[in-house]
Amino acid sequence: IHAEIAMSIENGRIYAQTDEELRRRVHQLNMLYRVSTLVASTLVFENVLHTIVAQAVQLSGADRSVLFELDATNKKLSTVATHGFEQLETARAEVPVGQCCVGRVVQSGTSSLKLDCMRTDEGCFLYGHPEAIEDQHAVLCVPLTARQGPVGSLCIFSSQRYMLNDHQLQLVTTFANVAAIAMENARLFEQTREGLRIKETLLSEMHHRVKNNLTQISSILNMRR
Repeated sequence: IHAEIAMSIENGRIYAQTDEELRRRVHQLNMLYRVSTLVASTLVFENVLHTIVAQAVQLSGADRSVLFELDATNKKLSTVATHGFEQLETARAEVPVGQCCVGRVVQSGTSSLKLDCMRTDEGCFLYGHPEAIEDQHAVLCVPLTARQGPVGSLCIFSSQRYMLNDHQLQLVTTFANVAAIAMENARLFEQTREGLRIKETLLSEMHHRVKNNLTQISSILNMRR
């Protein structure tokens, strides 16, 4: 009887833990859906960037984040948006592909989870800036890859000294994929809009010149008549 009671208690405890874990994961997936929808809800490039860094912090439960965009021609990544960082050095950081976690994840195509690398890696964009690092310890860098290839990387910083578990890492990676597509769509929309603006300007100039030419031809015809 005692064994059966103990087994029932243990089964109840395992069920409660499993139920709690299931509810937690459902909550995380709902949050992933909300933040992904929010990121994809605008085509204004600047708004997309700032939404990504803000929602990345909310999704991961971290403190700060930095978003880098890749210049494929020069093989360099530049800071385009930050959340939680106010330092000028961070706002204009530039990292070559292959250097720092930022550049290595773009080169390898896989995420990187490290502790205190900004204090030991001389190639880190935060190395030598203790006023920017402050109490941050854990760093997660995720490559941003869209249909046309890598577009940048997203780095998330936390004051905690532990790494994300596999499920949390998968959530952030999925969000990064959505963010990359949102960036690509917003950039294409921006380029298309700029192209239309240029075409409108050329069309207006062409219309103006044709009108002037027709006026001149009309004047010549009137003079000959």
